Amino acid sequence: MPEANTHDNLHEELRDIADRLHSIAIHLLRRLRKVDESTGLSGPRLSALSLVVFAGPVTLTELAAAEQVKGPRRMGPTTSFRTASVS
Repeated sequence: MPEANTHDNLHEELRDIADRLHSIAIHLLRRLRKVDESTGLSGPRLSALSLVVFAGPVTLTELAAAEQVKGPRRMGPTTSFRTASVS
């Protein structure tokens, strides 16, 4: 049964590729976490900053929708984000 053997080999090769991709993704996430920590900004602030960098100027409502959070109820967090230094 050459067809079954070929199918099994393909399945095993795809599983090996998936395992390697998973390993690479985990290593990449670990490296990125170290870079994120070195910025001194929290995860949510980095996420918001990334969105603004790549999407351009957005309103707070658009930012909240993109981040899947409720919009701001007061300006305190926005002001502190704007005044935080990013090097």
